[in-house]
Parts: sequence; structure tokens; C-alpha cells
Amino acid sequence: MKSIPEPDEMPQSTNPKVRFLTPEQGKALFDRQARKHFGISGEEFIRAYEAGKLIDHPSQSDVEYVAFLIPFATF
Repeated sequence: MKSIPEPDEMPQSTNPKVRFLTPEQGKALFDRQARKHFGISGEEFIRAYEAGKLIDHPSQSDVEYVAFLIPFATF
């Protein structure tokens, strides 16, 4: 199994728009966005998303945006 690099070992990008995150930072980002867009924790969002409860949500673009971040919270 590949180990997760320490923050000072993280690759550096030459693109100023690219930022590498530690696993903890990724989880925090995902949780913040779930709370911002839906008022629920990241864990609650994952449960609702996997259960299909967000399929007909009126703000489908927000659902897609936060769902796109799920890999930051799971590994």
C-alpha cells in the first residue's frame, strides 16, 4: 500500500491555481462545502447521496459539485 506523503513532502505545482491537500485538509474541504451548500455534514451528505436522496434536488449543480469532492473525504 502506498503511504501518504507528509505535508512537506507533498509535490509542489508550478501552476498557482493548483493546490495539493493533505488527507485532513481534503476531508475538511469536503465537510465545509457540504455544510455550505446543504447545511449538513460531509458524512450526512455521503449517506444521502449514496441512498439516492439527492437525485431530484432542486440545486442539482450543487449536488454535483459537492459529490465531485467525495474522493477528498474517502480513501
